[in-house]
Amino acid sequence: MTRLEGTVWKILDGGRLEPLATGSLLPPGAGLRTGEDGQVRLEGADGLQVRMKEDGGAWYFGEPQGWRVERGCLGWLKPPAGVRRLVRVATPHVGIEIPDGIVVIKVVPLLTRTAVLRGEAALTHRGGWRLTLASREEAAAAFSELSSSYQATDDLYFAWYWQKQD
Repeated sequence: MTRLEGTVWKILDGGRLEPLATGSLLPPGAGLRTGEDGQVRLEGADGLQVRMKEDGGAWYFGEPQGWRVERGCLGWLKPPAGVRRLVRVATPHVGIEIPDGIVVIKVVPLLTRTAVLRGEAALTHRGGWRLTLASREEAAAAFSELSSSYQATDDLYFAWYWQKQD
């Protein structure tokens, strides 16, 4: 972990929560949960960054499976060069592949919104529909539908770029 703010837990086998500390490792198969005041930023040796905002939940499964986001707002910065070929993210509504760039995903029970701030991302809906998003494009996916692309909205843009002042 690079940076923690507020309440952040590691989810262990059986759903047991363990408080997380700066410097902790997130092994494959472990999850992260942030409280109402929690935020976390992870950085990999290859330049990959993952940021989770307040009240989020996600699991990390290692390569090549990637991440599963259950709820909340998470962002990925995938440099063009690096060890990983793709960052893979699954939500209840859609699968996302990120070859490079900055992608922010917000998951609520009925909907997943995906915004590409830089680079591109390929979305595959549970129903088999596919959509590629370019920079500053966003799409929404529900259980039975996938929207067409539209201009990325400010709330997902600022979810990545906004920083609390110390």
